[in-house]
Amino acid sequence: MNTPTWDPLYGGSITPSVHDEFGTLKTAILSPIATPALYANASGLSIDLMKAEFEKPHHNAKHKVLYGHQKFLMDRGVRIVHPHHPHLQPTMQNMATYIGYDMYCRDFLGVVDDTAILSTLAPYRNHVRGHYQRIMEQIPENQQAQCQTSFSWGNALLTHQGLMVGLEHPDYLEAMYKKLDYGEFSEILNSIDARNDGIRTMRHILTDMKSMRQLAICALTLNTDLDTAFAPLPRKSRTSPRQAIIASDQIHPESIATLRRSYKLIGSPDSWEKLGCNILWLDPETPLVSAEATKTIALLRSLHFNVQTRAVGPLKSHSIGDEEGQEGGWRCVTGVLERANDYDFD
Repeated sequence: MNTPTWDPLYGGSITPSVHDEFGTLKTAILSPIATPALYANASGLSIDLMKAEFEKPHHNAKHKVLYGHQKFLMDRGVRIVHPHHPHLQPTMQNMATYIGYDMYCRDFLGVVDDTAILSTLAPYRNHVRGHYQRIMEQIPENQQAQCQTSFSWGNALLTHQGLMVGLEHPDYLEAMYKKLDYGEFSEILNSIDARNDGIRTMRHILTDMKSMRQLAICALTLNTDLDTAFAPLPRKSRTSPRQAIIASDQIHPESIATLRRSYKLIGSPDSWEKLGCNILWLDPETPLVSAEATKTIALLRSLHFNVQTRAVGPLKSHSIGDEEGQEGGWRCVTGVLERANDYDFD
């Protein structure tokens, strides 16, 4: 398969189109932290020399893992675009500022059908929101919207019925109230209030889009994103039952009962740390799964999916540069801007 020739930092218009979680991935957002062409441009060295540097054993482990992921997607024909600083030109001296330290590119920018929606996140991450504005500049104005309240696209899934988002159940608040002091509990309350504001804003955006999708809330038992707890699977035919992998300890029993009306639920066979629910679908037959989630891989293969695996490994540390980080898998690091409309069974 030929490697694409576009410029991932500066080149080309983008037509957002995502109607489900499963269509063939065509355009994706990845952090530029692992892009040899960027470092070659900033340093004046050749791209081949920078590629060789990324492949050396001593090279930064996170960079190597993300570089491998980027190369893997590009070899499949996926167009890659990068968020980056809105005003700087890259040099080796300003590279950290130009790139930013946030490698989880799913959360800021999501697409619902034909509209790209730039969101707002927690303050410790929100300083790189302008990097994603650079991507929005490549999208037609009539196909974009802005969410000025807190909403993470890692906490959202497109379903056959609409848009599903996660929100902590009141039981979680009650449990935290008993465990934490006033200051710590106030932080949790503020976080949940912000998530509620984001959900209300997203409902308004869907209405303004004249979308037929309904926003549904899945009650969580933990402060987590939905895509670490719930993973719908594509159907093989229109008459097949809808199935989903679920981390039942992270989803409140009330929502489990609701989900059972639409899905045959399969308990997640791996622990949360293995990121078995954090699945990136490359096409309707091909999930990309953390190689560490060995039981989930076996489950998906038993269901006759063409499972691809890559080790998450170094991505799971809690610091990126000098910034606060978080754990995430291949869905977390990959924003999706365009999928082919080739999944026909919903």
